[in-house]
Amino acid sequence: MFLLEPAETQFDLKFWLFRTHVRVHPMFWAVSALLGEYFLKVSLGAFFSWIVCCFVSVVIHELGHVLSGRLFGSQGHIVLYSFGGLAIGSSDLARRWQRIIVYLAGPAAQLIVWVLVIAFEWYCFPLFARNLSPEALKFVIVLIVQLKFINLYWPILNLMPIWPLDGGRVSREVLDWLLPRNGISISLGISFSLRRCSRQIPSMPSINTSRSFRTCPREVGGALYSSACSRCRTTRSCSKFTKTIVGTTSTGITMSGAD
Repeated sequence: MFLLEPAETQFDLKFWLFRTHVRVHPMFWAVSALLGEYFLKVSLGAFFSWIVCCFVSVVIHELGHVLSGRLFGSQGHIVLYSFGGLAIGSSDLARRWQRIIVYLAGPAAQLIVWVLVIAFEWYCFPLFARNLSPEALKFVIVLIVQLKFINLYWPILNLMPIWPLDGGRVSREVLDWLLPRNGISISLGISFSLRRCSRQIPSMPSINTSRSFRTCPREVGGALYSSACSRCRTTRSCSKFTKTIVGTTSTGITMSGAD
């Protein structure tokens, strides 16, 4: 997502994954924590699970770039920084179509994760949800909401034709191919216009601390909430479900960031 690789610090986290070197700059943790600050209203565990979800999802995104580039002969490494990351060297390829595939592989990897989370929600979660304790059930539900949000809305945002997002790189390649004389200028113009028009990023799943559910969870969250409803064996009243999810508090979860 960024143009320049940030300088190394003594606080960087470094490791290897699938023969790919990964470096995590401290700013990545700071920005992830800032973005998920309101999850502290749910619990400390929900706050830290947000940071972990950001980390895992962005690593998968960048691995999509690096591994797809490796198929075509490029070698890349990953740096996580601020609101995203870099797959440095992964798109150093001579052929345009190969570079486009590498650019699209990152968002595609996240969308695959989103599909897997949906499959887990519908087919696996109902099998063991009724055996979970109330706190564990609440934690798993929040975790699924976080993963669904990050791996759906972030790749969609990333595919917008805005430089230096992946969508902006793809639009530059396509327009440069269709209009060799001024394709790059047009792509940058589109990028500049969209940046001015799209100031707002999709909101994250809002945490409503002022009230509980007012509608049946079956109507709101599909299999995720239906499986939880099975704990109280009712589809008419959600009072028991609310107590199951939020304990003795009035905290509720609004699915504005889910599918």
